[in-house]
Amino acid sequence: MHDRIDILIHELDRFEPTPYVLNDLVAVWRSWGLDVRVQRDASAWGGPGVGLMHVDLTRVPRRHAQAASAYRRCLNGRVLDISKRVISGQIVRRGDGYTGPVIVKTNLNYAGGKELEHAVRRPFGFLAKARNRLPWVFRSALGKKEYPVFVSPAKVPWLVWLNPDLVAERFLPETRDDGRFHVRTWFFLGDRDICVKYVMKRPVAVGSDIEGLSLEDSVPELIRRRRHELGFDYGKFDYAIHDGVPVLFDVNKTPSAGKLRTHPDFPGLMRHLAEGIRPWLDGASAPRHGPSTPGSVRAD
Repeated sequence: MHDRIDILIHELDRFEPTPYVLNDLVAVWRSWGLDVRVQRDASAWGGPGVGLMHVDLTRVPRRHAQAASAYRRCLNGRVLDISKRVISGQIVRRGDGYTGPVIVKTNLNYAGGKELEHAVRRPFGFLAKARNRLPWVFRSALGKKEYPVFVSPAKVPWLVWLNPDLVAERFLPETRDDGRFHVRTWFFLGDRDICVKYVMKRPVAVGSDIEGLSLEDSVPELIRRRRHELGFDYGKFDYAIHDGVPVLFDVNKTPSAGKLRTHPDFPGLMRHLAEGIRPWLDGASAPRHGPSTPGSVRAD
């Protein structure tokens, strides 16, 4: 059994001050007596322990991906690009025949915020900052509350179609009779998972708009299959059920817990999720691309 876990992060990332789910899992693992280290220097990656890729960018830089291969076991070592154009099945293109409502988002994960944060810290970072002060159709990063919805592709500003950092998606929310929305978030690590259903004022998951949450006792097979296809060992998926069909909105390999922290048994949920690391530690045939059997926490 390996007793060391290396958390592999980008050198510009902050880890401990950020409310990542992984910080809570690390606390559990350390309480078991495991040696957990946060590794910023990619040149030092590798060894007999277990690696967990936690580079908080949409696309993992090539040098980080190559360095992670030095581990015999590296969770999320295959998850290298989670841009919308890679993970979404709802992309709308001009002239594709779709005429329904459209939502415009950033192609980059987390509304492009992490890439902008890194860009402004590099030489000529003032140019990236200046670009993202322009009107939204020119920008690479948008606040999630800024994601606009249009009644049809014909109403989308033509500059959006020319901006490679923005994407138009079919707007397929899960609506309620009272005008609220449901968004479901599936957290998983190996064969352990937690699924949360949020009641929201807006269709995009923004903490201040969440009015309630409850635990779900199942995850649609279509969503589980997408995890398998995308090669995720750890992370979270946001989805909804639109007209009875599961629709994947977003994936994240470096998730934060958000409103889940308000659940009265949040520590217990994290202990449950933390158990998903054991197959990698034990040296067994760890599930590389998704769980072989459901492991959801049951709703009370």
